[in-house]
Amino acid sequence: MAIDTHVHLWRLDRGDYDWLTPARPRIHRDFLPGDMWAAQEDLPISGVIAVQAAPTWAETDWLLEQAAAHPRIVGVTGWADLTAPDARDVITEMARNPRLKGLRPMEAIAAGPEWLSTEAYADGLAALAETDLVLEALALPHHLRGVAAVAECHIDLPIIINHAAKPTPATVEAWRQDLAAFTDLPNVICKMSGFTAQSRDDAFHQHVWDMVYGVFGPDRMMWGSDFPVLQETSTYQAWFDLSERLAIGMSQDERDQVFLGTAARCYGLNEEQTT
Repeated sequence: MAIDTHVHLWRLDRGDYDWLTPARPRIHRDFLPGDMWAAQEDLPISGVIAVQAAPTWAETDWLLEQAAAHPRIVGVTGWADLTAPDARDVITEMARNPRLKGLRPMEAIAAGPEWLSTEAYADGLAALAETDLVLEALALPHHLRGVAAVAECHIDLPIIINHAAKPTPATVEAWRQDLAAFTDLPNVICKMSGFTAQSRDDAFHQHVWDMVYGVFGPDRMMWGSDFPVLQETSTYQAWFDLSERLAIGMSQDERDQVFLGTAARCYGLNEEQTT
């Protein structure tokens, strides 16, 4: 069985997905739980983590409602402004909902290399650690040093690097060098998702997978689809099949960690949610 640790749901008439425009026709429509179940048909997916796609509490609340109605949504990664003056109080209140597993800021695309390591995030990051929520980092390769600095300062805060930080053939060498900083940072996990958005070359995907394995090992790797953004460059079935091929050099126990065990441990899932 597998846990898909990275899916999105949205309903366009909610009105808070500024990035989702008709210029992206393959995903410019509603994607609701039924669409996800259809994409996963005949695959051994026991549950999913729904990840925010809009920088609003309203969307997080909507995702939590979806999780309450659909038991296969085993957790939600929501959004909060980690730099707000009241971030600590807001995060503490949000964490009261057991379906909320983590928070993900969205401003990384426009942020400089230091990003999360700036003083503005200090209180928000401390609140995450205090409430046992995870930080999901939508990082790019040039953010990795800043993420490593945060991990060193907040060793009790689990940090999940989304989409392996999106290396491309043009950035992969610098990415590889900076990735090495996470070898001795046990609180950082790497999410193996979003590969086909960066390249269509399976040999490149294998290189990325192997580099992550060498740094993190299977106990700090987790699999995800990035559905439905995945639909722009692949299909759910094709990405799952490719992921199994990328993991072919691993033992069965190691594959079980990547596809299930790491997610269960990191998100605090029980046996019922993973079978």
